[in-house]
Amino acid sequence: MVTESEPPQAGQASSGQRSEISRKRLNVTKYVVLTLTGLGVVFEIFQIILGASAGRMFKEYRIFIDHYYISLMDFIVVIGVLMLLISLFCCVGIILENVTIISTYVVLYTMMVILEIIGIVSSFNATTRMDAMLESRMFSTFALYLEDITAQGYVNHLQQTLECCGIHAPTDWHQWPGYVIPPSCHPGLVEGNAAFPEGCYGSLRRMLENIMNAVSTGTMIVIVFQLLCMLGTIWLLTTLRRFKRQQAATPRSTVNNETSISLSWDTVGDEKPRF
Repeated sequence: MVTESEPPQAGQASSGQRSEISRKRLNVTKYVVLTLTGLGVVFEIFQIILGASAGRMFKEYRIFIDHYYISLMDFIVVIGVLMLLISLFCCVGIILENVTIISTYVVLYTMMVILEIIGIVSSFNATTRMDAMLESRMFSTFALYLEDITAQGYVNHLQQTLECCGIHAPTDWHQWPGYVIPPSCHPGLVEGNAAFPEGCYGSLRRMLENIMNAVSTGTMIVIVFQLLCMLGTIWLLTTLRRFKRQQAATPRSTVNNETSISLSWDTVGDEKPRF
């Protein structure tokens, strides 16, 4: 007895259709991730500008702070430049739909994000130990005001730009024998004017703390967006791999179907009529 094969159930057919990835779905995923990566490039440029600006301000007062702070800003700038190049590299891979390039991007990007997190932790630690460092270096620099022309230039620039005088107060100048309040303590360098009432320690500390907080907050925002970009890229990578496997399997199944159809027709043609 010949039994007829049952037709596939509607639920099975629909589930098979849902598992397939169409070209349209892949394109939508690709353009969404490409847009995210483009925005990531903008954020990384912002990070580079932020780190470079902070580093420039630190170098302006380098005699009063440890070189560690300047190196930390240089580190953030270098990481930003590397991530910018990696993101542009990823854009090429997305456009070309190259699995190898996108996979390499995910690995490199993860390493850079980890280094950025280390930089954030270091910046917070640097802020906590700023007080002792700043007061010690300011005291030694102010004490060399009459002996070292470099120290004199930095102190004058500090007092004029931040409108401050002395370390904690203008009277600090009298603790060193032979020292008087310098002209840079007065507005417009006119000694007849009243000296700036605030000491330079508080003004410089607030400025440095604001810079460190701005860099830390800005970098944290960039890291959050970078993690979003990385998750989107992993989603694209998974979708692209499934699409390529599906595309590679489609011709073989088509050939098998055509072969089975031709064999069935040959079988029908070879059969002899029965009377």
